Amino acid sequence: MGLEEVAQAILDGRSINLEHLVGSKPELKNVKVVEEHIANAMADLLNKMQETQDAVKRM
Repeated sequence: MGLEEVAQAILDGRSINLEHLVGSKPELKNVKVVEEHIANAMADLLNKMQETQDAVKRM
């Protein structure tokens, strides 16, 4: 499971055990790093959402 898929699953309300992702890629050396990468992926997904883009246009 890629981190973007994990981020989407979290946004969908699913619970994910982040400890299982530690070590799945060389850069994912601990839970804190996994959390940071997922947070970045979530931010990217939220920015791409049509609702977000519409809200920014209304500002």
